[in-house]
This record gives sequence, C-alpha cells and structure tokens, in this order.
Amino acid sequence: MNSIWDNVYQKRWDWAHKAEKEFKQSLQKLQVDEVIHNDNLSEITIGVYGPTQVGKSTLILRLLGIRQDSIETVSGWLRGKRTLGHSATVTATEYKLSQDEYFHFFSKETGWKRNLTGPQLEQTLFEVRNHVETKGQISTDQLVIEISNLYFDTEIPTHGLNLVDLPGVYSAEEAEQKQVRECIERWLPICEIILLVEDATVINNYVQLEDENVKYWMNETDRFRLVPTHAASLESVQKELSENLTIETLKNYYTNELFFSLEGKLEIHEISSILYPIEIGKSLESLMSSDQRMYEKVANLMEDLLQTLRHDLSSQKAEAMHYKRLASLYRLAEEKKKEEIEEIRAELEAMNKALKRQKGFVKKLCERNRNLDETQTTSKSKPEIENFRNSFFGWETDLQSRFEGIRGVKRASAINALASSYQQEREDNVNQKVLAINIELEDWGIQLRPPVSDHYIEHVYTKMDAYLIGKNYDRDLEMVLESTQRWMASYVKSFERMVSSAERKLAEVFKKEILLSAAKKKRRNQELQDEGCKLQQLKESLQALSQKLVQEEAIWQQDIEHCQQLEIYFSKNALQAFHSLKSTLITGTDVEKWQAFHLLHLLKEDSKTIISYVKGKERPKHETA
Repeated sequence: MNSIWDNVYQKRWDWAHKAEKEFKQSLQKLQVDEVIHNDNLSEITIGVYGPTQVGKSTLILRLLGIRQDSIETVSGWLRGKRTLGHSATVTATEYKLSQDEYFHFFSKETGWKRNLTGPQLEQTLFEVRNHVETKGQISTDQLVIEISNLYFDTEIPTHGLNLVDLPGVYSAEEAEQKQVRECIERWLPICEIILLVEDATVINNYVQLEDENVKYWMNETDRFRLVPTHAASLESVQKELSENLTIETLKNYYTNELFFSLEGKLEIHEISSILYPIEIGKSLESLMSSDQRMYEKVANLMEDLLQTLRHDLSSQKAEAMHYKRLASLYRLAEEKKKEEIEEIRAELEAMNKALKRQKGFVKKLCERNRNLDETQTTSKSKPEIENFRNSFFGWETDLQSRFEGIRGVKRASAINALASSYQQEREDNVNQKVLAINIELEDWGIQLRPPVSDHYIEHVYTKMDAYLIGKNYDRDLEMVLESTQRWMASYVKSFERMVSSAERKLAEVFKKEILLSAAKKKRRNQELQDEGCKLQQLKESLQALSQKLVQEEAIWQQDIEHCQQLEIYFSKNALQAFHSLKSTLITGTDVEKWQAFHLLHLLKEDSKTIISYVKGKERPKHETA
C-alpha cells in the first residue's frame, strides 16, 4: 500500500510540471531556466547571501537555535583556523542540529566524518579550505555540518530550516574568487528563499546589487528577506530610538531609509513585511560592557525578532514558492526588457553623437581639400624668368648709337661720362629686375645674385679735356666703345648664366613641389575616403542597431504577453489531467483506478492552489512583532 501511495504522490505534480515546461518552451528572450531551476517541491532551500564579514554564518547559527553565549565558541571552530577579518565560508555550507553531543561533517570528497569534537571539526574545515587556497581545487558541492546539541537553546522549538551559507561576495582572497563565483552561480537559482544580509551602515547597498540572481529582489518579495546586521547598535539609531526602541520602531527606521532609496518601487508595507533588522553576535555582546540596560533590551527584542523570522521561513510552502516565482516572471521580463532596451538606446544615442561628429569632420575635410586645391592653383604659380632674357635685346645697336651721338663733342669727359652712365644704367636696371624676381622666387627657396662681368670699361686719361686733333678723339672714342662692348658682352653672358641657373633650380623645385603637392593631395583624398568609409560604417551600424531595437522590443513584448498567459497553461493542463484521470477511472486496472481516484481528489485542490499562485493572488503572510 505504501508503494501505491508513493506512486500517487510521485505523479501528483506531473500536470503542473508539464504546464511549466510548455510555458518555458514558448519564451524567446527570458532565460527561465537560469531563474528557476528546482523542480523538487518537497522542501525549501534558504540561501544566505551577502558580503564577507557581515555576520551571515552567525545569523544562521542563531536561526538554528544556538545560544547567544555559545556563538563565539562555535563560530571559532567553524572558521577553520581562519583569522578574523577574512571570509570563513569556502563553499555552500548547510548547518544542521546534531542529534548528539558531537559534530558531524560531510563533503562529496570525504564522505561523512562523524563524532568530531569542536577542534577536530576546525582542523577538518582548515583542510577543506587549504585545497582551495593552495591546490586550486574547485567544488561547488555543499558541505553539511551537524552542530553538537550541547550549544543549542532547548527552549527554541526546532523548525527544520534548510539554511545554506554561501561564500561572502567580494572576497578579497584571489585564490577564492573563482570558487565564490561558481558557487553563487550554482546555488542562488535553486534557493526558494534568499536572505540578503548587509551591514546596516550601508543599507542602501540593497538597491545597488549587481548579481543577476538578486538584483531584482524588489520584484520577488515572496522570495527575498532583507536582514541588515548591526542594526540596533548604530549611533544614529541609539540617538533616535534609545527611549522608544521596539521591533516596530527599529523596522520603521530602516523601512523609511529603503523606501526613499527605492524611489517608489515598493510600498512601505511591502518593505516592512520582508525586513528583519538584527543585532547578534559580537556587536550585541559589545553593548553589554557599554550599556547593560540597553543590552538586555536589545537582546530580548532580537530573540523575538529571530523567532518571528524563524516562523516566517518555516511557514512557507515549497510548491507555493516555486509557482509564485513563475508568477513573478512577468515583472522580471519587464525589468529585463527595460534594462536591455535602455542599453541599446544608450548605444544608439552614443552612435548618433558619433555619427554627427563624423559628418562634421568629413565636411571639414571636404572644405579643407577644396580650399587647398584652389590655393595651390591660384596663389603659387611658377615665376616666368624666361622673360628676363629679353632685358638686353638690341643692346649692341643701342650702345653704338649712343657713342655715335657724341662724336662731335670732341671731349674726353663726354666719352668717360657716357661709358660710366651706360654701365650704371645697365646695372641699376638689372638689379631692380633681380630684386623683383627674388620676391617671386622667395616662396620657392631660390634667390638670385646680380651678374658680374669679367671685364671692365676703360676710360680716357688725358690732361686736356678738349681734343685739338680729331683723329685722336675718334681713336679714344673707339677704344672706350670697344671696352664697353666687351664689358657688356661679358655682363650679358653672366646674366644669362644667372637666368639659366635660376631656371634649372626653379624647374627642379617646381617638379618637387608638384610631386609633393600631388602626394599631399593624395593623402588628403585618402584621408577623406577613409573617414567617408567610417561615416558609412557608422550609418550602417546605426541602421542595424535601430533594427535590432525594434526586433528586441517586439520579442520582449511577446515574452511579456506570453507571461500574462501563464494561468492558461496550468488551467489547460489541469483540465487535460482531469479528463485523463476520469478515463482511467473507467478503463484502468483496480490499482490504476484507485490511484486515479486519489489523484483526482488532489488535483481538485492542487489546481485551485497553484492557479492562485501563478495569478499572484496569494502572498506569504509575514508576521510582525
């Protein structure tokens, strides 16, 4: 008969599991299996989560019923020779009450180690931690520690709480960080209830949690409890509540703090219903030496508050917690959608700004290239030195004509004056032209020097200026004319050499300038092309991201709408199970008919209960002091 009953209860939740599976399979974005793992509806696992050194292990020991005066002794052994200030929990650890005066330890690697004394347990835990720190052995399997019944308060009723102490987050020990991450990632999703433990001095950290498994606690108030430690010993609390310190005033104090930090995400009564500000362990003991009256008052309040928390945790039903978590998926989907869409929109905003900057940059490059091209074609043309070659055109005839013009003067001073003025005129003329062309050549890094003749002009040297004999005058005039012609011929050749040299240099420089200008233009055009490609890539990325935003919003909306249909899946499968069992009552064997009869009876109540859970109509009733 017992085996028949076992078969009945094994099949009791089949219809609900089937409904849940069908529901999960239709989700597209929301990863439900990362949120809800545990299909075992026989017990509740309570995870204790929080930073290192906030008193998680001490809280568990007090919830289990260990006396306040034994906390320090037992905690010392459980630290496994770990010094104060460092995390004592190396992996998920479940604490239980031993049925005798000994400690008992279990791990997957060692099996059970029974009948241990406190120091022997301490050594065992030290060896377990040593594997992590020195050998890098990673195991996320839970440890089980049964604590000697010598340290329990016999007046506290046994609640059978399944409490799992998780390693402290933000562990400073590098060797433990991977262990901590893997352990938390494994255990948090399978805990039906999670106690979020934090130091009351930083209570606003509750709204800044980063782990995906706990950051949305305000959407699952059925599942989470907030337990700020060192809550009554804070100076601000003592100052404000010393004359009127009760559980109610203490809870109100921290409820109001959280209410403003949450910015309206929860009502005051919702926060208060899951808030348990406690003072236990050493911080409570420290009150004894400073204020005996306050210590006694706080100690009594904490006993009442811990008992309320024990009752709250022990009164929860496994199936209720499981299916209420399914009901919370609607809000979780909304939060996930909001978070992901906000990330995409932030990325879009940043990309739009980048696109605007890139457009401006490309526009400036276009303007720069256009201006430089115009400048190079209009402002720096090649000087025409060739025109200077004509500076002495017809000089021979001109010189001959000038000397013929003074043949009748018959004076030596006239010959000398003409030769000197002619030389000065030609040199001044060339010097002015050289100065002018040098101004044009300055941009090209070329400068001309005035030409120098290899000859000099001879002059007439005589005591008498006037000539009495005409043939002597003609002789001297011809002599100075020929001398001036030689000087001028040499001067013209020097000038032409200067011009030819300048033309060669200018041609070389101009060629280099053309090549350099072409190279610069090529680089400018390449830069413009590259930046244009970046601009196009940004446009394409922006378009793709905009499409992604539309698609993701649509998919998330489908998931949200799907979550709103959760009740339908359970109603449909309950009805299918009902018809199947009715059919078995008619066509089945006697045993099958008997099982079907009892399953129908269970189905009637179970379906009403579970459907009320997935509707989110029933909430756990958290008792207050």
